Amino acid sequence: MRRPGWNDLGQAAVDRPLASPGHAQWRDNGKRPASGSFAVEDDGVSPRTLGSIQWKKGLQRWFFWEATDCFDFQTKSKRVDVWTNANTRGTDERFDESVGRTGFNYSNGDGVLLYPGTDKLFPAGSLGANGPMASLRMKYRRRGVQDADYIAMAHAVDAARTEAIVQRMVPRGLWEVGVQEASDPTWKRTDISWPIDPDACEAARKELGDIIESRVPREEADAAGDRGCSGAAPRPRFADRQDRGGPRHGAASSSFFDMSPAAVPQRVTLKKILFRSAYYPH
Repeated sequence: MRRPGWNDLGQAAVDRPLASPGHAQWRDNGKRPASGSFAVEDDGVSPRTLGSIQWKKGLQRWFFWEATDCFDFQTKSKRVDVWTNANTRGTDERFDESVGRTGFNYSNGDGVLLYPGTDKLFPAGSLGANGPMASLRMKYRRRGVQDADYIAMAHAVDAARTEAIVQRMVPRGLWEVGVQEASDPTWKRTDISWPIDPDACEAARKELGDIIESRVPREEADAAGDRGCSGAAPRPRFADRQDRGGPRHGAASSSFFDMSPAAVPQRVTLKKILFRSAYYPH
Protein backbone atom coordinates (compact mmCIF):
# COMPACT_ATOMS: atom_id res chain seq x y z
CA MET A 1 0.00 0.00 0.00
CA ARG A 2 3.02 2.31 -0.14
CA ARG A 3 2.56 2.50 -3.92
CA PRO A 4 -0.21 4.00 -6.07
CA GLY A 5 -3.53 2.18 -6.07
CA TRP A 6 -7.28 2.51 -6.23
CA ASN A 7 -8.33 5.31 -3.92
CA ASP A 8 -11.53 3.74 -2.55
CA LEU A 9 -9.97 0.33 -1.94
CA GLY A 10 -6.89 1.86 -0.35
CA GLN A 11 -8.90 3.95 2.06
CA ALA A 12 -11.16 1.02 2.90
CA ALA A 13 -8.10 -1.08 3.73
CA VAL A 14 -7.13 1.55 6.30
CA ASP A 15 -10.59 2.30 7.69
CA ARG A 16 -11.56 -1.34 8.27
CA PRO A 17 -8.97 -2.27 10.91
CA LEU A 18 -9.22 1.14 12.56
CA ALA A 19 -12.90 0.44 13.21
CA SER A 20 -11.86 -2.45 15.47
CA PRO A 21 -10.41 -1.73 18.93
CA GLY A 22 -6.75 -2.53 19.29
CA HIS A 23 -5.95 -2.38 15.58
CA ALA A 24 -3.75 0.10 13.75
CA GLN A 25 -2.36 0.75 10.28
CA TRP A 26 1.37 1.16 9.68
CA ARG A 27 3.35 1.77 6.52
CA ASP A 28 7.03 1.34 5.72
CA ASN A 29 9.68 2.87 3.49
CA GLY A 30 8.40 4.94 0.55
CA LYS A 31 8.24 5.11 -3.23
CA ARG A 32 7.55 7.96 -5.63
CA PRO A 33 5.03 9.16 -6.72
CA ALA A 34 2.95 7.69 -3.88
CA SER A 35 5.23 9.22 -1.25
CA GLY A 36 8.70 10.55 -0.79
CA SER A 37 11.48 7.98 -0.82
CA PHE A 38 14.74 7.42 1.06
CA ALA A 39 16.85 7.19 -2.11
CA VAL A 40 19.92 9.41 -2.02
CA GLU A 41 19.17 10.87 -5.47
CA ASP A 42 15.64 11.93 -4.51
CA ASP A 43 14.81 15.55 -3.63
CA GLY A 44 16.11 16.59 -0.23
CA VAL A 45 12.65 17.16 1.25
CA SER A 46 11.40 13.77 0.08
CA PRO A 47 11.53 11.91 3.44
CA ARG A 48 9.83 14.90 5.07
CA THR A 49 6.64 14.32 3.10
CA LEU A 50 5.94 11.06 4.92
CA GLY A 51 4.73 12.74 8.11
CA SER A 52 2.10 14.84 6.35
CA ILE A 53 0.94 11.97 4.14
CA GLN A 54 0.75 9.70 7.17
CA TRP A 55 -1.47 12.12 9.08
CA LYS A 56 -3.63 12.80 6.06
CA LYS A 57 -4.30 9.12 5.38
CA GLY A 58 -4.84 8.06 8.99
CA LEU A 59 -1.75 5.91 9.54
CA GLN A 60 -0.52 5.57 13.09
CA ARG A 61 3.12 4.83 12.32
CA TRP A 62 5.48 5.05 9.37
CA PHE A 63 8.23 2.51 9.76
CA PHE A 64 11.63 2.49 8.07
CA TRP A 65 12.89 -1.08 7.96
CA GLU A 66 16.59 -0.46 8.63
CA ALA A 67 19.02 2.41 9.13
CA THR A 68 22.42 0.68 9.22
CA ASP A 69 22.06 -2.17 6.75
CA CYS A 70 25.36 -2.04 4.87
CA PHE A 71 25.39 -5.75 4.04
CA ASP A 72 23.70 -6.60 0.73
CA PHE A 73 23.21 -10.32 1.26
CA GLN A 74 20.74 -10.69 -1.62
CA THR A 75 22.93 -9.71 -4.55
CA LYS A 76 26.45 -8.69 -3.52
CA SER A 77 26.83 -11.07 -0.55
CA LYS A 78 29.23 -8.60 1.03
CA ARG A 79 29.31 -5.37 2.95
CA VAL A 80 29.06 -2.18 0.98
CA ASP A 81 31.54 0.67 1.40
CA VAL A 82 28.84 3.28 1.89
CA TRP A 83 31.28 6.21 1.84
CA THR A 84 32.28 5.46 -1.75
CA ASN A 85 29.28 3.56 -3.16
CA ALA A 86 25.72 4.90 -3.06
CA ASN A 87 24.35 1.62 -4.46
CA THR A 88 23.55 -0.02 -1.12
CA ARG A 89 21.37 -2.79 -2.53
CA GLY A 90 20.87 -4.63 -5.81
CA THR A 91 22.70 -4.91 -9.09
CA ASP A 92 23.61 -2.17 -11.56
CA GLU A 93 22.60 -3.85 -14.83
CA ARG A 94 21.09 -1.35 -17.25
CA PHE A 95 19.89 2.18 -17.95
CA ASP A 96 16.16 2.91 -17.86
CA GLU A 97 14.70 6.13 -19.32
CA SER A 98 12.48 6.66 -16.26
CA VAL A 99 14.76 5.75 -13.35
CA GLY A 100 18.30 5.85 -14.76
CA ARG A 101 20.75 3.15 -13.71
CA THR A 102 18.88 0.16 -12.31
CA GLY A 103 18.76 -3.62 -11.99
CA PHE A 104 17.45 -6.37 -9.76
CA ASN A 105 16.54 -4.97 -6.33
CA TYR A 106 18.50 -1.82 -7.18
CA SER A 107 18.55 1.05 -4.73
CA ASN A 108 20.84 3.91 -3.79
CA GLY A 109 20.69 4.44 -0.04
CA ASP A 110 17.96 1.98 0.91
CA GLY A 111 18.51 0.67 4.44
CA VAL A 112 21.21 3.22 5.29
CA LEU A 113 20.35 6.43 7.13
CA LEU A 114 23.34 6.40 9.48
CA TYR A 115 26.94 6.11 8.31
CA PRO A 116 29.97 4.80 10.22
CA GLY A 117 32.12 7.52 11.72
CA THR A 118 34.99 5.07 11.93
CA ASP A 119 34.93 2.31 9.31
CA LYS A 120 37.30 -0.52 10.21
CA LEU A 121 36.37 -2.67 7.21
CA PHE A 122 37.07 0.14 4.73
CA PRO A 123 39.66 2.29 6.54
CA ALA A 124 40.72 4.22 3.42
CA GLY A 125 37.47 6.16 3.41
CA SER A 126 36.97 6.31 7.17
CA LEU A 127 36.45 9.73 8.72
CA GLY A 128 37.78 8.65 12.10
CA ALA A 129 34.81 10.10 13.94
CA ASN A 130 33.72 8.71 17.30
CA GLY A 131 30.15 7.65 16.58
CA PRO A 132 27.69 7.35 13.69
CA MET A 133 27.08 10.11 11.14
CA ALA A 134 23.44 11.01 10.48
CA SER A 135 22.41 11.44 6.86
CA LEU A 136 20.44 14.43 5.62
CA ARG A 137 17.63 11.97 4.82
CA MET A 138 17.47 11.05 8.50
CA LYS A 139 17.23 14.71 9.47
CA TYR A 140 14.53 15.43 6.92
CA ARG A 141 12.63 12.41 8.19
CA ARG A 142 12.82 13.93 11.67
CA ARG A 143 11.33 17.14 10.31
CA GLY A 144 8.49 15.14 8.83
CA VAL A 145 7.84 13.56 12.24
CA GLN A 146 7.69 17.04 13.74
CA ASP A 147 5.40 18.24 10.93
CA ALA A 148 2.88 15.52 11.79
CA ASP A 149 2.84 16.65 15.42
CA TYR A 150 2.32 20.25 14.33
CA ILE A 151 -0.58 19.13 12.12
CA ALA A 152 -2.19 17.15 14.95
CA MET A 153 -2.02 20.08 17.35
CA ALA A 154 -3.18 22.63 14.78
CA HIS A 155 -6.08 20.40 13.71
CA ALA A 156 -7.41 20.43 17.27
CA VAL A 157 -7.59 24.25 17.01
CA ASP A 158 -8.74 24.89 13.43
CA ALA A 159 -9.52 21.72 11.47
CA ALA A 160 -10.53 23.38 8.20
CA ARG A 161 -7.49 25.63 7.94
CA THR A 162 -5.13 22.82 8.92
CA GLU A 163 -6.57 20.42 6.35
CA ALA A 164 -6.21 23.11 3.67
CA ILE A 165 -2.50 23.46 4.50
CA VAL A 166 -1.96 19.70 4.40
CA GLN A 167 -3.82 19.42 1.10
CA ARG A 168 -1.66 22.17 -0.37
CA MET A 169 1.55 20.49 0.75
CA VAL A 170 0.63 16.90 -0.22
CA PRO A 171 -2.27 17.02 -2.72
CA ARG A 172 -1.91 13.30 -3.53
CA GLY A 173 -0.35 10.64 -1.36
CA LEU A 174 -0.28 6.83 -1.45
CA TRP A 175 -3.43 5.47 -3.12
CA GLU A 176 -4.71 8.98 -3.93
CA VAL A 177 -2.27 8.95 -6.85
CA GLY A 178 -4.44 6.41 -8.65
CA VAL A 179 -3.30 3.73 -11.09
CA GLN A 180 -1.92 3.62 -14.62
CA GLU A 181 -3.65 0.42 -15.68
CA ALA A 182 -6.57 -1.29 -14.00
CA SER A 183 -4.97 -4.67 -14.60
CA ASP A 184 -1.93 -3.69 -12.50
CA PRO A 185 -2.88 -1.30 -9.65
CA THR A 186 0.68 -0.86 -8.37
CA TRP A 187 2.09 1.93 -10.50
CA LYS A 188 1.42 5.17 -12.34
CA ARG A 189 3.63 7.30 -14.54
CA THR A 190 3.24 10.80 -13.14
CA ASP A 191 5.10 13.55 -11.35
CA ILE A 192 5.04 14.01 -7.59
CA SER A 193 2.37 16.35 -6.22
CA TRP A 194 4.27 18.08 -3.38
CA PRO A 195 6.63 21.07 -3.60
CA ILE A 196 10.36 20.32 -3.36
CA ASP A 197 11.32 23.78 -2.08
CA PRO A 198 12.29 23.48 1.61
CA ASP A 199 11.18 27.10 2.13
CA ALA A 200 7.63 26.05 1.20
CA CYS A 201 7.77 23.35 3.88
CA GLU A 202 8.99 25.82 6.48
CA ALA A 203 6.31 28.34 5.52
CA ALA A 204 3.65 25.68 6.00
CA ARG A 205 5.08 24.82 9.41
CA LYS A 206 4.95 28.48 10.41
CA GLU A 207 1.28 28.60 9.41
CA LEU A 208 0.60 25.55 11.57
CA GLY A 209 2.51 27.13 14.45
CA ASP A 210 0.44 30.30 14.13
CA ILE A 211 -2.75 28.22 14.33
CA ILE A 212 -1.52 26.44 17.45
CA GLU A 213 -0.45 29.64 19.17
CA SER A 214 -3.71 31.39 18.33
CA ARG A 215 -5.40 29.37 21.08
CA VAL A 216 -2.53 29.33 23.58
CA PRO A 217 -1.63 32.38 25.70
CA ARG A 218 1.91 33.55 25.00
CA GLU A 219 3.20 32.85 28.50
CA GLU A 220 1.67 29.35 28.46
CA ALA A 221 3.28 28.54 25.11
CA ASP A 222 6.67 29.75 26.37
CA ALA A 223 6.37 27.56 29.45
CA ALA A 224 5.47 24.54 27.33
CA GLY A 225 8.46 25.21 25.11
CA ASP A 226 10.76 25.36 28.12
CA ARG A 227 9.46 22.00 29.33
CA GLY A 228 10.02 20.33 25.97
CA CYS A 229 7.67 18.02 24.09
CA SER A 230 7.10 15.65 27.00
CA GLY A 231 6.05 18.48 29.29
CA ALA A 232 3.75 20.29 26.89
CA ALA A 233 0.00 20.04 26.99
CA PRO A 234 -1.11 16.54 25.93
CA ARG A 235 -1.90 16.11 22.25
CA PRO A 236 -5.33 14.77 21.31
CA ARG A 237 -5.12 11.02 20.83
CA PHE A 238 -6.03 9.45 17.51
CA ALA A 239 -9.29 7.95 18.78
CA ASP A 240 -10.39 11.34 20.12
CA ARG A 241 -10.01 12.94 16.69
CA GLN A 242 -11.97 10.36 14.76
CA ASP A 243 -15.25 12.04 15.68
CA ARG A 244 -13.96 15.35 14.35
CA GLY A 245 -12.75 14.23 10.96
CA GLY A 246 -12.74 10.49 10.47
CA PRO A 247 -9.84 8.09 10.72
CA ARG A 248 -8.08 9.44 7.67
CA HIS A 249 -7.18 12.55 9.65
CA GLY A 250 -4.44 10.63 11.15
CA ALA A 251 -2.16 9.76 13.91
CA ALA A 252 -1.81 11.43 17.25
CA SER A 253 1.90 11.09 16.80
CA SER A 254 3.71 10.24 13.64
CA SER A 255 6.50 7.87 14.43
CA PHE A 256 8.89 6.09 16.76
CA PHE A 257 9.88 9.38 18.42
CA ASP A 258 6.61 9.56 20.33
CA MET A 259 7.75 8.99 23.91
CA SER A 260 4.55 9.97 25.71
CA PRO A 261 3.37 7.36 28.26
CA ALA A 262 0.15 6.67 26.36
CA ALA A 263 2.12 5.80 23.22
CA VAL A 264 4.77 3.56 24.79
CA PRO A 265 2.98 0.23 24.13
CA GLN A 266 2.73 0.98 20.40
CA ARG A 267 5.88 2.89 19.59
CA VAL A 268 8.79 1.50 17.61
CA THR A 269 11.88 2.27 19.65
CA LEU A 270 14.92 4.00 18.20
CA LYS A 271 16.87 0.81 18.88
CA LYS A 272 14.72 -1.00 16.33
CA ILE A 273 15.66 1.64 13.78
CA LEU A 274 19.38 1.63 14.51
CA PHE A 275 19.79 -2.11 14.70
CA ARG A 276 18.13 -5.19 13.27
CA SER A 277 14.39 -4.95 12.97
CA ALA A 278 12.24 -7.45 14.80
CA TYR A 279 9.77 -7.16 11.93
CA TYR A 280 12.16 -7.74 9.05
CA PRO A 281 14.91 -10.01 10.43
CA HIS A 282 17.78 -10.85 8.06
